[in-house]
Amino acid sequence: MHPTTTPPILFVVSFSSTSRVRNPSRNHSRDLLNLSNSGTSSSSSPLPPLQGLDQWVCRFNRFSDRGFVNSAIVGLPSSPLHLFLVGLLVQPLYGPVSPSSTLRGGRNKKKKKRRRKEEEERRERKKETTTATTSGHLHRHVRPPSPPPHFTSASLDFFINVVEHFESFVLDTRISGNGRAISLVASLCLFVSAGNFYQDMDITWGEGRAKILNNGNLLTLSLDKTSGSGFQSKNQYLFGKIDMQLKLVPGNSAGTVTAYYLSSQGPTHDEIDFEFLGNLSGDPYILHTNVFSQGKGNREQQFYLWFDPTADFHTYSVLWNPQSIIFSVDGTPIREFKNAESIGVPYPKNQPMRIYSSLWNADDWATRGGLVKTDWTKAPFTASYRNFNAKNACVWSNGASSCKSSSSKNSARNSWLSQQLDSTSQGRMKWVQKNYMIYNYCTDAKRFPQGLPQECKLS
Repeated sequence: MHPTTTPPILFVVSFSSTSRVRNPSRNHSRDLLNLSNSGTSSSSSPLPPLQGLDQWVCRFNRFSDRGFVNSAIVGLPSSPLHLFLVGLLVQPLYGPVSPSSTLRGGRNKKKKKRRRKEEEERRERKKETTTATTSGHLHRHVRPPSPPPHFTSASLDFFINVVEHFESFVLDTRISGNGRAISLVASLCLFVSAGNFYQDMDITWGEGRAKILNNGNLLTLSLDKTSGSGFQSKNQYLFGKIDMQLKLVPGNSAGTVTAYYLSSQGPTHDEIDFEFLGNLSGDPYILHTNVFSQGKGNREQQFYLWFDPTADFHTYSVLWNPQSIIFSVDGTPIREFKNAESIGVPYPKNQPMRIYSSLWNADDWATRGGLVKTDWTKAPFTASYRNFNAKNACVWSNGASSCKSSSSKNSARNSWLSQQLDSTSQGRMKWVQKNYMIYNYCTDAKRFPQGLPQECKLS
């Protein structure tokens, strides 16, 4: 039995100041809250790049009379959260945020006022002590000092309990006073409520080169000169909306192929392919897509990506329904293969498919037609996977689909079964194809001297 836990989440908080501070060298936003990423930073974006589930910590700071107090550094091993309730945690610990306690002028003014009040209280207490002593009674009413803010175990338990029940939050609070304003922006980078690789996948080959880590939330495949590695889904699917986040082999990945695809079995199999063709350092990866129906493929489209797929995780998705197959990257559609059975083109609709992925050596063809070989001094090569999501997919089991229910709840959940690209999505797809497509079988007349495939007429 493998352990199962809810996936980690990322709590990303940033502050921007629109106030005119008299001393611009002081960063007053750090008095409130600071999020640090151990090992990475970003200067161009208020939200730093996401580098790893286990690298993030949330650090709460507060300015006190004694200086900055690091109150807590807390990792967040929990399911997706609704940050709205984080305020319920932070406010009891830190008190409400106000300009007078944050901005330099307001803070000094408040400090002076507090000191005068404390001095008056000391004089009053001294007077009371003298009076009480002479009458034989001591009834000093001394207010206990406030402890520095900190996370108690109860606070942390409360926090974890909160974040386990909510999924997203954006807080945009504007506080103004004395001609100054602070814009407090808190954002959550939400990870999909993903499955657990122990529950969803079987490692099928690689002799230990494939590993499931972080309590089932991360899976890695490795390739060395002896062997690659791979895995497959436990379930079969007949239609689905399926997401996977991948971070590809960094550096010199020439000769390697990271494949992520759906496929049935047999000589007349159906298949929906993502394949990532490695390249020399500094050269872009090639994203290779293909669709097989009843054993026939040769429907390749290839793309460059508009980002570095080795620097971070990105989401690669397939929407497969009876009308079309849509390939997407980070939510942007890049390719659509329409059902063209009406003109005699077979369409994948009858054969359940499993999800497969593998990392393997293909230096006989993968990079520049095989001219560039794999540099084994760079081995082992490693690709990483997380946040597999097939909640919107029809599981095929014992000859029946999980999407056959006619209940209204199930029908609403399965609206993707009739989903098609709207005009906005079509425009985004055309933009990608215009700027990043490097090969399209539907325009390769030399390859098809007898005429382009029938489905190309629908494009």
